[in-house]
Amino acid sequence: MQFETLQTFVLEKLATGLSTAITYHNVEHTKSVMASAEKLARTANISETDLILLKTAALMHDFGFLQNHIEHEKIGSE
Repeated sequence: MQFETLQTFVLEKLATGLSTAITYHNVEHTKSVMASAEKLARTANISETDLILLKTAALMHDFGFLQNHIEHEKIGSE
């Protein structure tokens, strides 16, 4: 799956599927983490392939909140 397709899917799910009780780990937080990761990566001159991997990790890091807030990191990594 191309990154742009994954990004659209994940951000839409986070925007519409998270409980309103989750006030920090929301879609805006995910966007901020992705932007910060990309800024640091560009400073470090990492390859475009590694940048996509890093952005994917940043995008997915809280995706597990859609299923379970306790093990969200494990779920997101899977």
